[in-house]
Amino acid sequence: MDKNEILSFRDLETKSITVPAWGKDIHIRQLSAYERAILNEKTLPLQESDKDSDQIEVMALACAYFICDENGTRLFTDEDAVALRDKSAEALQFIFMEGMKYNAMTAEAREKAKKK
Repeated sequence: MDKNEILSFRDLETKSITVPAWGKDIHIRQLSAYERAILNEKTLPLQESDKDSDQIEVMALACAYFICDENGTRLFTDEDAVALRDKSAEALQFIFMEGMKYNAMTAEAREKAKKK
C-alpha cells in the first residue's frame, strides 16, 4: 500500500448495540489512536479516584466519544458529556462497557496486549 491508500483506508469500524435499559439500538465506534490517547489523558486522574461522581464523569465522557451515527460521526461533543451524566446509570454503564470492549480498552485487553 502507498501513502494515499493507507491514509484513505477506513479502519475504524462502528457497530450497533441494543441498550437494554432503553430497549433501543445505538451505534458505537472505534476510536482513532489520537482520540484514545486524548480520552485517556482526560480521564486518567478521575479513573484513580474513589469518588462515585468521578467515575460517572469518566463513563459520560467515554460514552460521548463512543456513541455515533451509522457513519461513525460522534453525536456528542466533550461538552455534551455533562448531559450524559443525567442518563440512567444502567444505560451509561452498559454503553461504557461495550465501548471499552470494542476499543480494547478494558483491563483484560491491556493485559493481553502486554503478553504479546
